[in-house]
Amino acid sequence: MKKSQYIITIFGLWLAGCSSTDKPQDLSEAKLVIDKDDNGSLMRIGYMLDGKETGEWKSFVRERLAAVVNYKDGLQHGKETWFDKCSGRIIEEGYNEMGTSIGLWYRYTNGELVAVSEFKNDTSEIVYHNPKFKNAGEIPPPPSERYNDDCDEFNDY
Repeated sequence: MKKSQYIITIFGLWLAGCSSTDKPQDLSEAKLVIDKDDNGSLMRIGYMLDGKETGEWKSFVRERLAAVVNYKDGLQHGKETWFDKCSGRIIEEGYNEMGTSIGLWYRYTNGELVAVSEFKNDTSEIVYHNPKFKNAGEIPPPPSERYNDDCDEFNDY
């Protein structure tokens, strides 16, 4: 397969993953929850329904957007996007189905695609690795493993 065909295929699969068959959740009965740290800084905001996260939740680190995660019945369900809290760039995005990562997940370095992983049966496999990055060791770890509280110490992968 030619490089251009491969890129078009990956892009097509990504677009297909953007559509959702789930109907938007009715949040009319949901309670807005705003979590703050001991200093009063916003940590996360979203809705709870019957004691469980539902709909879109946004997480913050030092008042900067860190993640947008969708929930259904308290489980991650739908699109999940992680941001570099210093630059605001997307560093990882993908989909969950009732708490399990599914389909294609994308990792970026400084706004450039580094790798695409495919999740099946609770396992992942790198299906695309940008040749600009010499080896899989250069692929950044998941955001949850590399966040700290100071932008000066954060590696913008």
